Amino acid sequence: MGWWKCNEHGGIDWTNKPTGHSGGLINAVPDRDSIEDYYNGDAPADAMYVPIAILKSWFINRTPKPKLEQLTKLFVNKEVDLIFRHINKDQLFKLIDATWKEIDAIYREAWGRPAYPEERSRICSFSFGSCEGSRSCKTPSEKRKDQVDWWRIKEYDQTHIDNYKQGKLPYGWHTE
Repeated sequence: MGWWKCNEHGGIDWTNKPTGHSGGLINAVPDRDSIEDYYNGDAPADAMYVPIAILKSWFINRTPKPKLEQLTKLFVNKEVDLIFRHINKDQLFKLIDATWKEIDAIYREAWGRPAYPEERSRICSFSFGSCEGSRSCKTPSEKRKDQVDWWRIKEYDQTHIDNYKQGKLPYGWHTE
């Protein structure tokens, strides 16, 4: 599993190595690098696949789709914008709580602490970033194509959606 000191978008902070880090690689390593820095990693990003799949299923054939800011406020602060009014609030909060429970468990295992609030925001930015089209898209048409692709339900999304509807947490998720 890879970790990195993250920038405000949750991506790798290429300009600043983790505090106390002296190696040539930019990877952050638990038990070597400071727990005070903000980190993101493969495992938290992977854990976001489930809520992303569920969110996609709740917005099939619906427009407009939520923006990055709306999704981030929802997941970080439980601010329910009107765009989410068609979703049962209890289901929505259950999904958010299960997501952070899993991600906090991942951080505790690696860093000995839950995710910081700033890390939660950055995980959301990283994971939901392409819901409006990737930051790397050069033209509006590329951005729109990327946005449409992000909202498309793929085979692995459907597996998460089906399991969630049956009340099953993803394999490996922490249940305690």
